[in-house]
Amino acid sequence: MTGRISVTLRVAGVVVAAGYLLGLTQGPLMMVIGALALITFGRGLVVEREHEALAGTALAVVGAALGVAALRWGTFDIGEIRGAQGVLGPTLLVGPEEVAAAAGAAAAGGAVALIVWLAEAPAPERPERWVWVAEAVAGALALVTVFGGPGTRGLHALDLALWAGATVATAGAVMGLSFVLRRAPRAVAWIACGGGAAASIAGAVFVGLM
Repeated sequence: MTGRISVTLRVAGVVVAAGYLLGLTQGPLMMVIGALALITFGRGLVVEREHEALAGTALAVVGAALGVAALRWGTFDIGEIRGAQGVLGPTLLVGPEEVAAAAGAAAAGGAVALIVWLAEAPAPERPERWVWVAEAVAGALALVTVFGGPGTRGLHALDLALWAGATVATAGAVMGLSFVLRRAPRAVAWIACGGGAAASIAGAVFVGLM
């Protein structure tokens, strides 16, 4: 019974996150972070506390990284972030160069934290491995959308292809690295999470100062 509730909550989180990130529902970036938190809560029903604690910490880092993109554009509304990127370009490429570099550091920090977050999920070898894959795609979609996703200027075919390709590539990379992290000592995961946090915080401070 607990396992079914866990899967239901995780799927619900993926659906909610996808709805906002794909533009099907309008709202602030916090709704995406809340959806990822719902996934983390669902996992917490079937994993040990040490995994739940690290997953929660990693999620906080992912949230902080996404917040840097919001800080860069001065809005937490996902539609407005995409609109700004549609006019000026991806968050990672829009100058000045120092700000773009700071956004890149935050994106890298978020990606590292996402790897840790995935590594702390229930073993993907279980029958519900498809849920884990969906979570990876949702996390990757969040990073790609706020740091380099298409704008709202009509979503041309090339924009969609690049958006989808970047999401798939990011999801594949973080899934592969999360498998490696699962086999590493626990201290490595905490160190990686700390490194991601440092990069995200540094990016936030620099963008805020600019």
